[in-house]
Amino acid sequence: MADNDLAAYREEQRRRWLQRQSTVNGGTASSEGSPQPEATNIEAAQSSSAGTAAATGTGSPLVRIAPVQSNSGSSASGPSHHRMSSTSPPPPANRGTPKVTEEDQPLQKCHILPLGGEVNNLDALDQLNSVLKTLRTEKKAVRVDDVLEGKNKQEYIIASVLPKEGGIIVEPTEFFIEGPPVEKFTKLQLVCTDQNGEDNSEETLFSSI
Repeated sequence: MADNDLAAYREEQRRRWLQRQSTVNGGTASSEGSPQPEATNIEAAQSSSAGTAAATGTGSPLVRIAPVQSNSGSSASGPSHHRMSSTSPPPPANRGTPKVTEEDQPLQKCHILPLGGEVNNLDALDQLNSVLKTLRTEKKAVRVDDVLEGKNKQEYIIASVLPKEGGIIVEPTEFFIEGPPVEKFTKLQLVCTDQNGEDNSEETLFSSI
């Protein structure tokens, strides 16, 4: 290649290189000249959190900051108006507690009255002392209408208890004996009002009842 041709070739290459440089510099200047929106604090925090999670390889954090919604529906800003919300799975549902039976719950109060006849109330607890101790030792449930027999062969009835379902006698159980004796029936007359039955004999009446 002649010297003139070589010089022309180099000049052409230099001109094209200058054009490319001018194009690149012009695009960069245009980009730098146009205003770009600045990242908000929330976006910067999210980018920082995402970058930290990616760098450590832990993925999304177990606890995140969730903005609290105001009454107007807008999210409140600022660290003092944020609450912690966990992405951990919820705890297992409450399965409930088993129902307490009379044999399990302690008796708080027990009202005892003599069954038939006049009895000295001051002597009643002394007569029932051994019976009540046996019930407490054996942990037998006591309920309303239970009949107890004292050492004097006198019968006593449980008039009321607390809890009302009944329970077992324990050391703190309170006993009350005030009140008139409960009447004890010696005779009971029944009258049948159904005259259309097939058999209204006394044997059938008492066996049915």
